[in-house]
Amino acid sequence: MNTPKFIICLLMLSFSVVLTAQKQVLKLLEYEKDSFTYRISETTDFIIKTTTGKEVSREEKVVDYGFKKLRTKNKQKADHASFQVKINDIYLEKNDLIDTFQYHHKGNLSTNHQLENGYEKLIDYQFDVLISPNGKITTAETFDAVYKKDFGTADIFDNTDLTIIKKQVKTKFSKKTVEQTMRFFQYLYPIDSIGLQDTWSVIDTLYPEFGVFSNMTFTLKEVKNNIAFIEIKSILFQGKNFKGLDMDMMHLKFDLKGQQEGLVLLDLKTGWIRKLTIYQNVNGRMTVFAVDPQGVNLKMQIKGTTEYDLINDY
Repeated sequence: MNTPKFIICLLMLSFSVVLTAQKQVLKLLEYEKDSFTYRISETTDFIIKTTTGKEVSREEKVVDYGFKKLRTKNKQKADHASFQVKINDIYLEKNDLIDTFQYHHKGNLSTNHQLENGYEKLIDYQFDVLISPNGKITTAETFDAVYKKDFGTADIFDNTDLTIIKKQVKTKFSKKTVEQTMRFFQYLYPIDSIGLQDTWSVIDTLYPEFGVFSNMTFTLKEVKNNIAFIEIKSILFQGKNFKGLDMDMMHLKFDLKGQQEGLVLLDLKTGWIRKLTIYQNVNGRMTVFAVDPQGVNLKMQIKGTTEYDLINDY
C-alpha cells in the first residue's frame, strides 16, 4: 500500500463515523478532555462610498466560550453529544458615525456606555447545547431566559430604557445568534466519507440583513500529523427573494456579490476544529429610496473575518 492511499483510508475511516452516528454519539465528539475553551471572533467593516468620500463602520465581537461535557445523555436524542457552555469573556467594539463603543470584561476596558451593564450580566452565564451526528449545534430553548431573570429590574441601567437595552444586547447574544456563530462546526463534516482533494458544498446565509448568501465549497487539501487542512472557497450572491431593508423613513435595496476564502485545521483524533479563519469581501450597490422616488445609488463594500481558536488545549 503506498502512502497516499494509506492516508486516504485513514481519513475515510475518520469521517465514516458521520454515516453511523444515528445509533451512537460521534467518535469525533468523544474528546479526551472534559472541558476546553473556544475563542470565536467576528469582525466586519461596512464601507459606503459617497461623492464626498467614504464612510466606514466597524464592528468586532470576540467571545470565549467554555465547553464542559455533560455525562448524562439526552434521553430523547441519545445520538447527540451534550455540553454545558459558559460565556467566559466578551470583547465588543463598534465604531461609526452614530456611536462609538468598546467593552472588554477581562481587560477592564470601558467607554462608560449604557450597554456595558447589560453585557456584564452575560459573563459566566451558562446554557446547554446539543451537537448532532452531523455537527449541528442546537442551543437550549431556555437560552433567552437570561433576559427575564437577570434583566428583570431597570435599576442596573441607571434609569435608562430597559426594553431598548435588552433589544440591543439580544442582537449580539440570543439562541439564534449563538447557533449562527457556531455553524461552522456543522459545515466541516461531510455527509459521505471523503479522501484527499475531495469536495463538499454548503449554502450558507452570510449577511441575512442584506440578503447575502454563500455557496461554500470545502476541499480536503492535505493531512499532516493527524491534522486535516481544509480549504474554503465561496461565491457570495444576493438572494432573489430578498425585498430589501426598511430603516426609519427609508427603504434600502441591495445588489451585492463577492468571494469568500479560508482555511480550517481539523483534528482527526478528536474531530474538533483547532483553527478556522475565513475572509469575505462583498461589493456592489445600495439604493436608498427616501425623498427621491428614483432612489439614490451608493457603492457599498463589506469586508469580514471569522475565526475559531481552540485556545487552551495545546
